[in-house]
Amino acid sequence: MLRYPALHERTMVDFLARFSKWQAFKLATVSGFAEPLGVVLVAYLFPSSLSPEILEGLLASVVGVMAFLTLHQMLPLAFDYAGQKQAVKAVFFGMAFMSAR
Repeated sequence: MLRYPALHERTMVDFLARFSKWQAFKLATVSGFAEPLGVVLVAYLFPSSLSPEILEGLLASVVGVMAFLTLHQMLPLAFDYAGQKQAVKAVFFGMAFMSAR
């Protein structure tokens, strides 16, 4: 049985995916640029006070938020659609691929 999120858990991307997958893809892509553009904005506004340690901390906090969202919201839905074993494999390989140098 599929678990559908409550109305307050649904995103604009979910809403648009019901009507236009292309619109949902464009919105998801644009929203994905928010974190990198925020780092560039901070680097531009505060160039003298942005040390490598601060930059690493900012990027690590963004990674933490993204990992939390993946594990807390997306993984339960993936269990429903693909099964637990396949969903866990996909998350593991996806995170390994993104962290590979």
